[in-house]
Amino acid sequence: MNNIVQSLWISEQMPQLQRLCLESFLKNNTEYYLYTYCEVKGLPDGVVLMDANAIIPKEFIFVDRFNSYATFADWFRVKLLYTIGGWWVDADVVCLKEFVSTEDYVFATEISNNNPVICNCVMKSPKNSPVLNAVLHTVEQNLSGRNYKTISWREIGALALVDGIMDFSLLKYVVSPEVFCPIDYKNYQYIAGNKKIIVPTETYGVHLWNQMWVWNNMDPSVIIDSASFLKRFVVEDS
Repeated sequence: MNNIVQSLWISEQMPQLQRLCLESFLKNNTEYYLYTYCEVKGLPDGVVLMDANAIIPKEFIFVDRFNSYATFADWFRVKLLYTIGGWWVDADVVCLKEFVSTEDYVFATEISNNNPVICNCVMKSPKNSPVLNAVLHTVEQNLSGRNYKTISWREIGALALVDGIMDFSLLKYVVSPEVFCPIDYKNYQYIAGNKKIIVPTETYGVHLWNQMWVWNNMDPSVIIDSASFLKRFVVEDS
């Protein structure tokens, strides 16, 4: 499934930023399988709609302490890759070149406090993976009988994934931040600003940090600068 990526969208409307991200994969010889629970307006032509109920039934959807579906999506991606296998990408990841890897696993990292840390915005795993089976068990144990508003950010996402990677000695499959997260989440505004961003040659995709824009009540499409990364690599290429 090297030429297929998979993601989730829980809304009836696809915003412009995410639409551009989806289009970027299609332009780079990649099929985009989008799991949804309803009809979604504003999707690019060519996106393949998949029934998210086949992975986790709709009645189990929840919002977290930030009134977001992000924590539910942490659960969903693990269940999806354990069930189906292949690539997972967040809907706010833009593709600069086709994701090609002969490795069974790929795990992204981001920069946090000047150090690389494992994240789950991009992942690759085979179907029925022992590590994802263990992570899924941990996640579902943590969710069982839990008040979802008490779940910490990253608790059932990246932190559970890190434990699995360590337990199964899979650190060799962890890639540098330059591959998928060359822009620090603290510098998310650089994406739309006039600061010159040099994209490393090893970069395949860029996480655009949608949640940071949401938390700060900002719309990158409104403040976009003509010299920004978003304008040069995403909008003009669409």
